Amino acid sequence: MNAAYLNNKGKGRGRIASPELRAWREEAGWQLKAQHPPKFVNRVTVTIELDERRQGDADGRIKCVLDILVEHQVIVDDRKKYVKGVYIGWAPVDECVVTIEECL
Repeated sequence: MNAAYLNNKGKGRGRIASPELRAWREEAGWQLKAQHPPKFVNRVTVTIELDERRQGDADGRIKCVLDILVEHQVIVDDRKKYVKGVYIGWAPVDECVVTIEECL
């Protein structure tokens, strides 16, 4: 995924999802559904391991991953009320691996 969000040059203001992000969301959504993840309703920590062979900023990928988890109701929301922390790093994985742990 190259550019996640683009500046809106049409009506209104703000940012819009790039074609690459829209394609990634669709593919990630299908992969997520196939895994049948549990639904977390309590506060969680999220660990995101990114493919170390890829270039780019790790922090720029956090939003996309959290958004897909919220969109598919794996987590309630990504506000601090529901997510205690997000831990991100590079690892020898394909694409990314997300681990969610409920806070006790």
